[in-house]
Amino acid sequence: MAITYHPIGVVESPTTEPLRPEAMRGVESRLVLEHRFAPAVTALEVDQHLLVIYHLHRTEAWQGNHTAELFTRRIAGRPNPIGITLVRVVATCDATITVVGLDAIHGSPILDIKPYRPVYDAPPVHPAERGEKGRAVIVLTGGPGGGKSTLIEELRRDPGWAGRFVVLPEAVQFARFANVSPDERIFQRVLVHLQMALEDGLDRALGSGDPRAILCHRGSLDPLAFWLQRGWQEDDFFDFCGIRREDHYCRYTAVIHLVTAAEGVPGAYTHWPVAHRPEGAEEAIRLDHWLERAWSGHPNYFRLDNEERDWRKKSAAAGRILAGLVLSR
Repeated sequence: MAITYHPIGVVESPTTEPLRPEAMRGVESRLVLEHRFAPAVTALEVDQHLLVIYHLHRTEAWQGNHTAELFTRRIAGRPNPIGITLVRVVATCDATITVVGLDAIHGSPILDIKPYRPVYDAPPVHPAERGEKGRAVIVLTGGPGGGKSTLIEELRRDPGWAGRFVVLPEAVQFARFANVSPDERIFQRVLVHLQMALEDGLDRALGSGDPRAILCHRGSLDPLAFWLQRGWQEDDFFDFCGIRREDHYCRYTAVIHLVTAAEGVPGAYTHWPVAHRPEGAEEAIRLDHWLERAWSGHPNYFRLDNEERDWRKKSAAAGRILAGLVLSR
């Protein structure tokens, strides 16, 4: 069966002879496309990443050699002379894209260009991967006034929990210094990636020899609720942030949802200026429902409402869940 491809452009590069990839990727190259692709180039953004698929026109045909290494090394001679490289956009002009990171030589025919999207292209995370580390990573979520901070302080004072956990504060405390407005969509993306970076950094800092659980004051999927609060579409959140819902879930051993006091015990709910939260009771309840929508699909999702519970009972219920997740390890 014959398969025919038609190039859509050509590579212009100062590299005219094949070199090792690491020697080629530090230079700027230009992807000169046919003029009909100018509208597609205009839609690109500087600093975004692209996958460039091109024809290896100067590579010798594969002769069946190096068969054992074929799929484990980036050998230039392939069964089909196709190259794929991840590049970063430096500039665009008409139908030309200036990029850095390309390991194609001058004159290479370009077959296609695709956007790099972590939601599709990042290595998948197996659901059991974090559990194999032996460290419990638990999210405390819920609408304003649900008791997250209070529960953490009670655990800190409890001798039975001494040395059992570390706490990761809300990422929004750090994001406020990023000079990005919460009215911008990118603010929630900043929160997502900042949250994950803080979690991963703390996990690495503790190391495999320290078994303490990480108790997160909100998790990487909490920004979805505040995204929905702005009236933006749920599917756009995952596409814009570049992380699938399933990959958010895989990061955490469990999610404990402490429902806002505004739902069930409105007399106990306080906001600005009495408390440092701006949401009124109705808005707190809406946020709580959006958080439930975000997290309820997690296999270890626990929702603690306020029905027939005062704070003592609610706190005790959360403690029992945490004990089962942490103390039994």
